[in-house]
Amino acid sequence: MSLRSRLVLSVLALIAVAAAVIGAVTTIALRSYPENSSTGS
Repeated sequence: MSLRSRLVLSVLALIAVAAAVIGAVTTIALRSYPENSSTGS
């Protein structure tokens, strides 16, 4: 395995992890936001 292919794979893995974290955070935020606003009002 060459150094360039290893670098590309590591970058793609970081992007995949970042996308998964952002997706989870946004879904949790969108799921909890209406509950917080309805209980607040």
